[in-house]
Amino acid sequence: MKVASTVSRLPVVLAAVSIALVVLDGGVYLGLIYAQDDDGPTWWFVAGLIVAIALAVGTIRRAGPGAVVMAIVSVIILLVLGALGILSVGLPLLLAGIMMMVVAALRLRTRSAPVSTAR
Repeated sequence: MKVASTVSRLPVVLAAVSIALVVLDGGVYLGLIYAQDDDGPTWWFVAGLIVAIALAVGTIRRAGPGAVVMAIVSVIILLVLGALGILSVGLPLLLAGIMMMVVAALRLRTRSAPVSTAR
């Protein structure tokens, strides 16, 4: 069953790509802020990125309903931060949020799949 193993790995791969996007985007954000000689980064934006990353990591390390909840909260955070930062660093965050939405859907689908009793 090569298809089943590929499908079961897809949420992990998508969450990992989402994490990479958020980390890179956070680096770009910090670089842009410090290059402007501003007062520094907005603490709540950076905190939101860190929480979204932690939740996405949690979806990789965990299975079951907890992983779905973490993925959904990560989606909400990433989409809100992406919308707020759309004119500068928001587009990759929106993309990461969409990927985490797919992760949540896949986790829900595998969680609600009927158990086969065929022998």
